[in-house]
Amino acid sequence: MSWSLKGRAPIAAFDPPTRHRILNSHIMTRCTNKPLLWVLEELCNLRSLGGLTGPLHSVDYFICLVARLLQICPAPAVVRVMLEQEVHKYMRAAALVLIRLIGSVDFQKEALRIGWDDYRKLCLYGKAPAQEWKESTADAAAPTATAEGHASTLSSSLLPLQQKRPRTEVGRGEGDRDSAPQPPRYWLVRLDEFTDYLFGTAPQFEESGAGGSRALPAHVFMGIQLPALIL
Repeated sequence: MSWSLKGRAPIAAFDPPTRHRILNSHIMTRCTNKPLLWVLEELCNLRSLGGLTGPLHSVDYFICLVARLLQICPAPAVVRVMLEQEVHKYMRAAALVLIRLIGSVDFQKEALRIGWDDYRKLCLYGKAPAQEWKESTADAAAPTATAEGHASTLSSSLLPLQQKRPRTEVGRGEGDRDSAPQPPRYWLVRLDEFTDYLFGTAPQFEESGAGGSRALPAHVFMGIQLPALIL
């Protein structure tokens, strides 16, 4: 088991916008220059986890602890102990995220095996994982259609007062208000489901079956952009 850093710093596993938001957040100041044992103790005391949430991409404390682990870059043997221990479930979740970001292929397969065998419940703060997966893997044509619909509604709202908008446009505007983005909330997910959404395996196997491709697509989970994997 080893890390797959490819000549880069471990913290560079986050994409630049995500890395900037995390490292420059106010809550990250709690983790600045903290040692590994302090981070592990904080993971033992967590009651929920999350990433970047809401329209302002608010940073959760859990992802700050993961970022601090990336800065420390502990030995793979330490992270394997975090993964295999069965007492602290949020510590195991942090180990899964760390391995997903910088772990080697063998390390990721081992993490999948252990994560799939754990059915304890986690408290996840943010958007619904299934909705986040669907939105991040949707076709690029959907945003174009949405933009066109918004433009037509906006242009019709600028008509002179004596001109009345068609009833269909009025109804469509009410529907848009009903489908407004929902605020983040707390969700209960099992650790095996968390592993599926983290690695992007569950939707892949549902569509292609157990004998399908082992190329796992890039997607967004907990507001974090995760790269594609080939296992």
